[in-house]
This record gives sequence, C-alpha cells and structure tokens, in this order.
Amino acid sequence: VDGTALIIQNNAYLGLENGFFVHFDPNPQKAQLKQGIKQPPILHQTILYSPKDIGLRRGDLVTESSPALLNNKIYITAGSGHVYGYSLNKHRLDWDFYIGADIDGSPAITQDQRLIASFEKQYIPGKGGVMKLNPGRYGKHAVEWFFPVQDADFAEWKGGIVGSVAINDTYRKNKNVPPLAAFMAIDGHLYVVNHQKITRKKVSSPDTLHKYPTPKLVFKQKIGASISTPIIVGNKLVAANYDGIYLFEFDKQLRFKLIAQREGKFESTPIVDNGRIFI
Repeated sequence: VDGTALIIQNNAYLGLENGFFVHFDPNPQKAQLKQGIKQPPILHQTILYSPKDIGLRRGDLVTESSPALLNNKIYITAGSGHVYGYSLNKHRLDWDFYIGADIDGSPAITQDQRLIASFEKQYIPGKGGVMKLNPGRYGKHAVEWFFPVQDADFAEWKGGIVGSVAINDTYRKNKNVPPLAAFMAIDGHLYVVNHQKITRKKVSSPDTLHKYPTPKLVFKQKIGASISTPIIVGNKLVAANYDGIYLFEFDKQLRFKLIAQREGKFESTPIVDNGRIFI
C-alpha cells in the first residue's frame, strides 16, 4: 500500500498496489484472524484496471494514490492510467476517464466540484502534466484544461509529475486572490496556475489525438526535480525537492518571492502546524 485510506464515518476506502480498490471496516473489534494475522472484513472490492490494460502495460497496474470524496462518490487515480469514480450508493465504479499515463498523484477536489489530477510521461506519446476534469461529463468532454510539462530524464522517470497538485480553495478568505493550483515536475520547475482561468492557447492531449484548453500560468520557478507535493497555506507556498525545501510568499498581485530556503533531500510532502513547517 502506498496511498492513505479515506475514512467516511465507520468505513474505510483504499487503493492497493495489487490493483484492487477495497471498502473495509476499520474497527479493530471487527477484525478476524486469517493466515495468522488479524485482518479487517472486506465489505466490497473492485479492480482498478480493464483487461485491455494488462497487455498494454505488461502488468504494471499498481495503484499508489489516495482516494478523495466529492458529493456521494469517491475518486481515485489508478496506475492503469484511469481516473475512476466509485459510487457509495452502488458500491461499484460508475465513472471512468482514461489518461493512459502512469498516475501516482492523488486527485485534488476543487470548490467548483472538479478534479485535478497529475500524471507522468510514462506510457503516453504526449506530455505528462496536470488535468482538470469535470466528473459530470465523459470522455474528452470531461477535460476542462490540460497543462503539459516538459519531458526530462531524472532517475527512472522520463518527465511529467509524480506528486499531487496543491490548491488554495479553502484559504481564499480574500476573493482578490484567485483559485490557485501548484505542482512540481520532473523537469525541475515549480508551477502555479489559476485553475479557473482558461487562456486562448490550445495544447495537445497526452495521447496527441485532441487539443485541449490550458490554464493561465501565474508563476514558474526552476528549483530542481521533485516527486513531492507542494502546499499552499494562506499567502505562503512550501515546496520540497532533492535539493532542499523552499518557502515562497505571494501578494495580491501574485508576485512570488523566495523568503527562506534550507538544503536537504526530500521526497515527502511538508505539512504546516501552528506556524511551523514539518517534513
């Protein structure tokens, strides 16, 4: 297991590295002894790949992300290249958007009821990057925008984004600050876009078969390759990578300034509590 379970009341939902999505009871008193170890009862389970994916990916169907809740549906990004919606009422998958790339990042849920998903370069002819999806639509019509990043060789990666996307929706006390999405790529850049503002530019889809709108870029900074997820807290942005950890501050005009930096090698995502950064 690489992801974290989503807990809803007395139920837990989790994607596994064997390609399964499981709904289980996390109550320790419900655990049963199986194969010499206490295990929770599995209430429902489903497979996060199609038979076609097995041949295309040579068995690389590992789910490494964490699920997220929007309304009465759980969304999860799968290593098989799919973004799935799981109905809490029907206990089955009933929404599927296929990107095709290896997806490691967990979906971010925006206040305008959309999903933002990041993905790698692997398995696709086009670029890796970030997509904003409307789960009320299907196929290419579900794509609100696509932001591609540059291909780059780093360790075993060929480009795209390994971490998740950070958004500032819950910190937007001042409506003068637009809804932002921040992410770091294998190409060594930290990117920040306005996730509700579309430009006139069109970009090629990950499969190169379509053209999609792209969001407005508000900040881009070369800081080095990263598989971590940045975080936005108020008017601060924290980003970590293999060279160190960086603290940026931005104003109402979205002018970003690096105000602190420490050396180190980080793969994890930082958190902030009581004015302090932990990583």
